[in-house]
Amino acid sequence: MNQTVRMLLAVGGASAAFFAAAGYQLSARVIAMPLTGLNIDGVVDVVRGDFNGDGFEDLFLVAENIAPTSANVNQYAITGASDCKAPNGDLGLIAHGDSKGNPQQLHLLQACFGEFHGAIHRLEVMNAEQAKQRDGVSLPQLVSGDVVLVPTEAAIDTFLYWDGKRYQLYLPDEVP
Repeated sequence: MNQTVRMLLAVGGASAAFFAAAGYQLSARVIAMPLTGLNIDGVVDVVRGDFNGDGFEDLFLVAENIAPTSANVNQYAITGASDCKAPNGDLGLIAHGDSKGNPQQLHLLQACFGEFHGAIHRLEVMNAEQAKQRDGVSLPQLVSGDVVLVPTEAAIDTFLYWDGKRYQLYLPDEVP
């Protein structure tokens, strides 16, 4: 899937049938958006939704390595913990799309304590109201766009959301 996603991200408008005919293994979760100026390796999962609530489709991907080469990227640590000094682990990239499906703003999210490791269990997208209705979830009221549910190995769901300025990670209280 890594090569497939990288190719589709680079080409953008190519159809899945084209890549399937060329012998690539395709997943139903492969999403095309033209991203340039980035090296992306080890893609774990990709989802789409309207994460910033502007009415246009956005892309979120988790990968082992995402390195901007010439793209203008907002880069910051994403964690619920205040003691993050050296981000490590998987990286998340969110591309805010426009009316034509082209990226308008990129956010490179650096995990501090493996927050995106749960992407191996498949990311899920839901609207903010659905997330707020889950037991034990108290997202801020200002969240209006779609949120990304990032599962954890301990079955404690975390949520990635846009607060109007940057992405935040909601970590619910752990219940033994």
